[in-house]
Amino acid sequence: MHLKKPKYKIKKEPTQARSKVTVDCIKEAAAQLLKEKGLLEFTTNHVAERAGVSIGSLYQYFPSKEVLIAELKREHFAELRTLIKEAYIANSEQPFERIIESLIVATIDAHRIDPDLHRVIGNELSHLDITEAEESGESIRDFLGLIFTAHQHELKPGLDISLAVKITHRVVESLTHDAVLNQPELLKENQLVDEIKRMIILYLQDPN
Repeated sequence: MHLKKPKYKIKKEPTQARSKVTVDCIKEAAAQLLKEKGLLEFTTNHVAERAGVSIGSLYQYFPSKEVLIAELKREHFAELRTLIKEAYIANSEQPFERIIESLIVATIDAHRIDPDLHRVIGNELSHLDITEAEESGESIRDFLGLIFTAHQHELKPGLDISLAVKITHRVVESLTHDAVLNQPELLKENQLVDEIKRMIILYLQDPN
């Protein structure tokens, strides 16, 4: 499968320790300013000033504010991939229902990492043509596909694995995303996990 080439990509990857520190400072400053000011007042000049670097240093890595925002979003999905894989490894010998629950919890945990930043990006990203999440989403769906295939004998006969993966990923991500944006209190309760799990299990498995 050939993934789409990201439209907004970091100009060059930092290779030395000093440059990595600079990039980390820039990203941290960008996250802080997005949460404080939102997208409309978010500029690369403000980010450089907050990070304590020159605008030239910032542009060495991030040629536009869109690239900065896209990088923050990529990092969010990288964290999500890591948490999902760790959850599966820790629960791979458990019943399938427990595995699904652990993946849902991992998704919610990823959104808990910085819900304020996620809320800003989620609310205001529609103004920008940023599609970097697609590549990360493909990676997560590929991993879910491996899990579903390994447990295919526990799923409904004739279930389309590819379609089931897409639906499961979309449902879990969308409901969690909506909770972050509109009802963050749900992330502190087990009810959201239980309801999503019930929905997914009823879809994937025969009730008997």
